[in-house]
Amino acid sequence: MKWKAGDMSNISTILQGLISRTEDGKLNWRQGVRKNVLLTSVDTTGIIIRELDEFSERYRLEILDDRGEKALTIETDDTIGLVPKERLATNEQAQALSRLYKSARESSFPHAALEKLAKDLERIR
Repeated sequence: MKWKAGDMSNISTILQGLISRTEDGKLNWRQGVRKNVLLTSVDTTGIIIRELDEFSERYRLEILDDRGEKALTIETDDTIGLVPKERLATNEQAQALSRLYKSARESSFPHAALEKLAKDLERIR
């Protein structure tokens, strides 16, 4: 079943779950090929969040099923009318996507890089 951004309760539950697990350090986010793309997975479900425009804080969340097919795509505010209505996030979802992206970004690189540096420095004593 393909979900739409309008399926508010399910999507809000998913977003809140992703945010809380990310902020608790339970999801392992990593940077994609581009710096504005972050990836993680839960069991066999892939999750991709990307910043579409760093100046206006536009985001896209894609959830992939176990075959790599898109089960859900939602995007934040579309000022030029290119995002189909069924993929457009509500205001609440847009705020959650912004929080998720920022939390995932924070957890994806700096901590891992600092931990690696600390271990490397410890090793070369």
